[in-house]
Amino acid sequence: MERRSREAVIGALTLGLTTLGAGACGGSRSVGTAPSTTGSAEATGSRLPPGLGGGRPASGSSVPAAATSAANPAFPRAVTSDVLGTGDRIADLDVTSQGDRVFAAWVTYVAPGGKGRRARRAHVEDAAVAPSAKVLVRAFSDQGDVLGPPVAISVRADFVGGVALAPAPTLTPSPSPAPAASASPPRASAKDTAPTRTERASPEADACLAWVGKDGPLSQVFLTKLGHAGEKGLTRVVSHSTRGTSQVALVAVREGWVVVWVDQRDDQPEVYALRVDRELRPATVERRITHTGADVSALRAISHGDDVVLAWSKQRGDRGVSDLSTTRLDASELKPRGEDTLIATTPQGCEAIELGALGEDVVAGWIEQDRADRDKGEWRSSALLARIPASGSPVPTPSRIALTASATSLALSCAAKECHVVVAASKDEVLELHGAVWTGRDVGAPPAKLATIADAAPEDVSPVLSRDWLFFGDDNLHGGGRLRRMKVRWR
Repeated sequence: MERRSREAVIGALTLGLTTLGAGACGGSRSVGTAPSTTGSAEATGSRLPPGLGGGRPASGSSVPAAATSAANPAFPRAVTSDVLGTGDRIADLDVTSQGDRVFAAWVTYVAPGGKGRRARRAHVEDAAVAPSAKVLVRAFSDQGDVLGPPVAISVRADFVGGVALAPAPTLTPSPSPAPAASASPPRASAKDTAPTRTERASPEADACLAWVGKDGPLSQVFLTKLGHAGEKGLTRVVSHSTRGTSQVALVAVREGWVVVWVDQRDDQPEVYALRVDRELRPATVERRITHTGADVSALRAISHGDDVVLAWSKQRGDRGVSDLSTTRLDASELKPRGEDTLIATTPQGCEAIELGALGEDVVAGWIEQDRADRDKGEWRSSALLARIPASGSPVPTPSRIALTASATSLALSCAAKECHVVVAASKDEVLELHGAVWTGRDVGAPPAKLATIADAAPEDVSPVLSRDWLFFGDDNLHGGGRLRRMKVRWR
């Protein structure tokens, strides 16, 4: 294809999601205030709790508090909600903060069959018959302002690989050499005064995106550095699979990143890891992390001190039983610190795993199926949370978030003393978003309903929490997708 034709194709596909104007995202935002979203909720088929939108006349930038009741606590609550774009359905979504920027990346798909959780469990060869998906990135200020239209990273992606974002790595300061004794100090040259690579720690430093795309006939893992406004930078293929790859995860470590993926090269999907430097060059050999001999899915990773913690689900043969396990790797050489830790065993699969750091411990959240009516053979999915002690002590009994609808996915963001949790649930073709605060023990109050969205497909919406913002994608029943954003007040 000629260059002009290729650019025309990319130009036609760049948005993936039709971009709404700056007004669609509410203009300037600050931490303490947010613009009105009155009217936009009705136009896109969503319904926020009473008092937030719902067809009232526009009232400037003030947003009234949501109505509360015993069934729906005062906090957490949705403050604003907007649609960032509509278009292709969204298979996976991730968000990261970098200095004064927030980056959102997503991969679309146009394929028969399921998406989200089901797609990420599919065998790699299933993606070969599907049309190519698109990977897109959009940048926002830390105040919520949109910084331009989506940027197309690839139009030949494999949606089963998902996407993963990580901020710029931490830097090791270069030691300053002792000055030589001299009667008069020498005049510094331009080369001497220029900052070295290890001194270049600024808000403009590159974030990184991991995704899966075609490299010849096979799916391989790609890394792409992102510029200040989300523009595509240096891109490298980092995997060497002979059978195909899927399910990427990415974390920032000192002087680089650790990328993790599921690889088919050994006839069974197993987890591999690689550390790269700031220029995306391999800094370690590829290491095989798991030796399960079974289907591995729902891969996640988090940086925790000097370690990288991985989590995944392993299916036991054909019995439908899955084990949720974690392992801790030395971030430098990617060598295991010890044996894998079994978090839970689920009878019908463990999905949508997310990780967070609560103080010195790691928290795992996931969705699992449990039998709602044994007589009718009906199943319903629930959200669970477990604290994994850094000391190696036994994992406490997981906490279950009680919902009347069936959970499909969750978002998890933890700090020193508490975790913020958003659970997406499906009920009668309606998507519900519930929020809860978890301190490492049982969830005390019932989760608060943040919003409901009508005519939504009962699938994983890939929710991600970044500061006080919730990003998620929802699919309507007519084959279209929407990228949404909601601001949540937790206290």
